[in-house]
Amino acid sequence: SEKFAIDDIDLTLSKYYDSINDKYTLDGRYSFGYNNNIYLIKSEYNSGVYNLEYANCNEKIEKIYVKADENLKIISVNNDYIPGDINGDGKVNNKDLTRLFQYLSDWDVEVNEAALDVNGDNSVDNKDLTRLFQYLSNWDVEIF
Repeated sequence: SEKFAIDDIDLTLSKYYDSINDKYTLDGRYSFGYNNNIYLIKSEYNSGVYNLEYANCNEKIEKIYVKADENLKIISVNNDYIPGDINGDGKVNNKDLTRLFQYLSDWDVEVNEAALDVNGDNSVDNKDLTRLFQYLSNWDVEIF
């Protein structure tokens, strides 16, 4: 298991083997502030990012995006966006590559601005397009 904190939120991730479905499943324990009961209600794994959704006793849903390797070693955590999810659909795929190309070509398209700097150099340019292409082609590169 792996523990981390973000914005006063403490989260512990654990992975267990589901022998019935022959796959590993993510389990998360989440606490915010004092003694709130908050439960993991959805967990998806896509392109190295765990998309976690939580509900508290008031049924407010929080999303946290955790980039972690298969052993749950946490690489990054944020609650704003999935790294590389340019079009904001919750997935990182060729649609994001196309949307980033359109954005860089000055098309009038909707983008998740927080996810545009794919290579983490504090600018949005063709280097980000190249990095996203490499990532989607399974190169050993990191996206931000």
